Amino acid sequence: MLITSIYIKNFRSIKDSGPIRDITKIFALIGRNNTGKSSFLKAIQIAFDKRSVDANDFHKDTAEDLEITCVIEKNSGETRESKELKVVCARDELKVSYYINGEKLKNKKDYTAALPTLLSISDIRNPKDSMTSDGNRTTLLKQIMKLRETSDGDFGERLSALSQQMTQLKTQETAALSEKITEKFRDVVGEQSFSVAITPDIDLEKGIAYRTGITDHDIPDATTVDILNSGTGLQSMYLLSLLEVFAELSVKDSDAILIIEEPEVYLHPEYQRRMFAALRRIADQNQVIFTTHSPIMIADIWLTESVRQIRLNNGETQVESVKIEDVIDELGIRYEDVLNPRLVVFVEGKDDIAFYEKLGIKDPKLRIIWTDSFRAIHYYAFIKIISSEHVKNSFVLIADSDGEGPEKRKEKLKEEVRRQFKNPPPDLDARVKEKIFILDKYAIESYLLNETTLTAAFPEIAADKIRTFLAEYEAKYSQMAEEVRSGRLTIGKFQQYLKPSLIFEAPRNQIHEEAYRSFWAGSETFLGVKGLIAQRCHDIARERGAPFAHVLSHANLEEFPELIALKKAILDLLKG
Repeated sequence: MLITSIYIKNFRSIKDSGPIRDITKIFALIGRNNTGKSSFLKAIQIAFDKRSVDANDFHKDTAEDLEITCVIEKNSGETRESKELKVVCARDELKVSYYINGEKLKNKKDYTAALPTLLSISDIRNPKDSMTSDGNRTTLLKQIMKLRETSDGDFGERLSALSQQMTQLKTQETAALSEKITEKFRDVVGEQSFSVAITPDIDLEKGIAYRTGITDHDIPDATTVDILNSGTGLQSMYLLSLLEVFAELSVKDSDAILIIEEPEVYLHPEYQRRMFAALRRIADQNQVIFTTHSPIMIADIWLTESVRQIRLNNGETQVESVKIEDVIDELGIRYEDVLNPRLVVFVEGKDDIAFYEKLGIKDPKLRIIWTDSFRAIHYYAFIKIISSEHVKNSFVLIADSDGEGPEKRKEKLKEEVRRQFKNPPPDLDARVKEKIFILDKYAIESYLLNETTLTAAFPEIAADKIRTFLAEYEAKYSQMAEEVRSGRLTIGKFQQYLKPSLIFEAPRNQIHEEAYRSFWAGSETFLGVKGLIAQRCHDIARERGAPFAHVLSHANLEEFPELIALKKAILDLLKG
């Protein structure tokens, strides 16, 4: 479940935000203090019934209604279901009205029943919001406990059995009580046709409170200190730990929305990077929306899609697209990263670095920088630095084709770079285009999909099955690529099911698995071998990590002429 757009009117410093559309699974709001960043997260809390409206929430002296509209979207395989949630509050009575898809609801329960789980953590850390749990209030810790139950089947079954046993006992007890009350009730009303039935509604979680204590065992006779009474630094470290556990447990089973203000607060830069890594993993299955002042927290997300800049203009909060030249100085870009090497090679991901180093693209005078599919802010910042007339370093970009023609992919990448400059250097197009190298195949994982590599990496799978698996994949790939060229299939759908890295990954959730299996219906050997490969990669990740490295270690990249030509071209640039 995702929030895909937000529209806020007359809330705090926001007079009219306008529709903020295309909100992604991980989404950041940046800006200076007191520009209104936190107001957006508070508005989400109101829309999700996690915060009430008071008189101070209305914008300045307005007499107009406060309005908050969120569009939420659920992806169910091939279909997307969207729903518009709207909250309207009149200033004079502070009376809140609720709407779904434009229809005013008679009672609040119908509205709250449509809401997904929202977890919120404010910048002023209140440990009760995340680190404890009491009663029916949803907190981060409580959500983790639920995920723990579902991930451990035996524990969940035992808890369910206990709940059923308690329900049976209480049902027997209330049945007897109901008979006594019915007898009295009939006597009071003077009618024998009435009966009273009291039924138990048992939810063990509602009756469980969680408390967290911290003990330093290096201190003799140390006492356990409640996390609520610990310092802010320790609380932030504990919050980071909670989020990392949540990231691990929510891979398949969770579908929540997490909003967090300044996740980096009180954390050293090293732990800020760990915090961002945890949020990014959480966003694989959930949505994460956060505000930040830290360059570390936005350095590796898709700048053009997943970051908005908040400004204050004449006392009114405004939301704008991020402009590279406005924020580059705040990012802590280290010039030595690009000025020391003779040649800088930009690649798409962390695995690409190992791939090209195995190919032989490595040298003390060469630096490979990964860019998160050429959308991370560091990438644009480096391009800006390198494109300066004062910097003479060489640089190249190696990109996946992603199922598109190499020239088309090259033109798109060049245009993405150009859009990041207010005043592009006059020769930017030529300088960038001549330095872009596009892989002939879909991605680096495509070069691992050959019989020699896979039989060596997965000896437990019969060679004839791997041979059939590859034949079915290549046949489907060629067929769908032709449909893309003819316009009968979108490139997005092609990428959704033909992306080679998916072969080495377990399905993200049941909906995705069903859609994937439906797309590959009829290719039973492919699906069977794909399942074995994904399971083995999962086991490798648990045992020692880095399943990609395992497969790559069995690959012979020298057998691909286009890769040999790529290596030669780049090393020639280094020499020149």
